[in-house]
Amino acid sequence: MYIKPTACLVALSFFISLAKASSMADTLAAYGHPVSCKSLLVGSADLLIGRNAHRLYLDPRAPVSETPVINGIIAYRDRHAAISFHAYHAGNDCRVAVEESFVLDDPCVTGREEILRKWTYLGKLDDQTIVLGDTKNGYPQVAYLSNAIKNKVICLVHLHRDLGTAALSGSSP
Repeated sequence: MYIKPTACLVALSFFISLAKASSMADTLAAYGHPVSCKSLLVGSADLLIGRNAHRLYLDPRAPVSETPVINGIIAYRDRHAAISFHAYHAGNDCRVAVEESFVLDDPCVTGREEILRKWTYLGKLDDQTIVLGDTKNGYPQVAYLSNAIKNKVICLVHLHRDLGTAALSGSSP
């Protein structure tokens, strides 16, 4: 049986892409400016994106900053999500704030029961938005579930995560 060299290259590039969890390191390298908390940004992206197909973007028109905002999309098996990473300093520590948003074509109550059932109810922002919280992964997370469009069954889910080096090492903050 003869296998074409191009087929081998395609297969090899596929397996190389599986070995790498996220493209954050490449995105920061392409930025070409010093970035604070670089290893935490890369570790956070690797942890949260995993091996899901994704694309990260750092706007070259934005002012040069040691703490740039990196935006992107993640393709999950059943939906796409918008995500952003922003490193910042808290005292002498580096932290990364991560924002992720996606929509569900179900009522928010279904999203809560199916995706966020173990999260703690924190309250309501208004009659359309509930707030949930969780720290089970070693870092604080807050979810906002909003009925996105009146008279339609669409739930906007927004997740906020705040990661530090302890979250990436597996210990609690």
